[in-house]
Amino acid sequence: MPLLAENNAAVGLQMKWTLFEFGKRRAHVQERETQLAEAEQNLDRVKRRVQVDLDKSIRKVRRSESTTAAARDLVAARSEARRVAADEAVAGTTNPSAVAEAEGALASAEADLLQAEYNRGVRTAEALRLAGLR
Repeated sequence: MPLLAENNAAVGLQMKWTLFEFGKRRAHVQERETQLAEAEQNLDRVKRRVQVDLDKSIRKVRRSESTTAAARDLVAARSEARRVAADEAVAGTTNPSAVAEAEGALASAEADLLQAEYNRGVRTAEALRLAGLR
């Protein structure tokens, strides 16, 4: 084209500058920093609460384990008492009702043992859930 020059270039520049912002940006940054500090405090609070709950759950597991051990000892003692009562009944030194009472006490002790083992399992599962293992 004969009307246009052979070397033609164009350069553009657009600038935007806020002369007076009246602290808007600074206030926005401070607001975000405050939100971050609040979130960090909340995270620390939740971590402490989870740790307290986990410690409490571990104490419950230990208590239920000792209860289970005591229930096992009671079952062994009741079983021995039933055996002694049965031997005395065979020898004729005691009433047959004593054997029935000993069997009832043994059944009650076995039921308590089952309850203690159930509670131990439940508390162990709860502790594992709080620890994040299940």
